[in-house]
Amino acid sequence: VDGGADVARKLGANPEAIIGDFDSLSDANAFPRARQIRLTDQNSTDLEKALSMVSAPLGLGFGFLGKRFDHSLAALHAIAGSKYQVVLVGRHDAVHFSRSQFTAQLPPASRVSIWPLTRQAFTASSGLVWDLAGLCLQPGAAAGLGTSNRVVDGDGKSPIPVTITPADSAGYFVIVDAHHWACLPSESVTESP
Repeated sequence: VDGGADVARKLGANPEAIIGDFDSLSDANAFPRARQIRLTDQNSTDLEKALSMVSAPLGLGFGFLGKRFDHSLAALHAIAGSKYQVVLVGRHDAVHFSRSQFTAQLPPASRVSIWPLTRQAFTASSGLVWDLAGLCLQPGAAAGLGTSNRVVDGDGKSPIPVTITPADSAGYFVIVDAHHWACLPSESVTESP
């Protein structure tokens, strides 16, 4: 996506396609024109542009978290509106958005944060230290966020099945440590909004 093509080139990769408005790409002429998809709409981010042009069972986004907080928020907005599953991976966190049941195999005692977009009720959860069953999380409300929950210890070695079942499809982010990004999602389903 846009300036990410410069990073790919520095790493020795030749992007299959470069999508965006090219405002952060250092030199579009360094890439074959046939691989460039220039979209000049200024009402969407480059990530939104890319997600609208690609169809895949799973999207992985690297470089969208961490540099600027407003850009990170825009990236979260983009994956919440995506028609397919997307995992964003940053230096510290990996983030996935779900509107339905989330299931993954996660390392024992690892951090799992649950952040709703709006009021989100939960009917059940398993594999977490603090059960979400019966909770209603909401930004701006006392005890309204699921920050820093944890996967149960289990035997301390084997991955733990974690399941989160929402009561409705308002939507919520699942955030884990970045080095566990490959665990997201294993079986979760994100329905299109």
